[in-house]
Amino acid sequence: MSPGLLWRNRAVQAVGDASYSLYLWHLPIYVFAVVILGSDIPALTRLLLVALALGIALASKRWVEDPFRKAPVLVASLPRTYLFGAALIVTVVGAAILVGGLNTR
Repeated sequence: MSPGLLWRNRAVQAVGDASYSLYLWHLPIYVFAVVILGSDIPALTRLLLVALALGIALASKRWVEDPFRKAPVLVASLPRTYLFGAALIVTVVGAAILVGGLNTR
């Protein structure tokens, strides 16, 4: 079987497209599961957690990331996009400083 056949499969492409979202979501889901269920998580529950992470990743890619990435206000102007990114970074770092989140580093 040619790998090209597998790569052209829509389900495989969807997982590939959402791989970054999956990367972002898998750890918080796993950590919450360990906190709630303890460290000894059964195999079936782990599979359900993987399915949950994949579902959330696909949803966040479709309804959060893609609309944000294609937002006309950001796509129209590269300097505006960079300015928005810089403002977002300053806001997050400023909020972390205000709540004392950087004192432990």
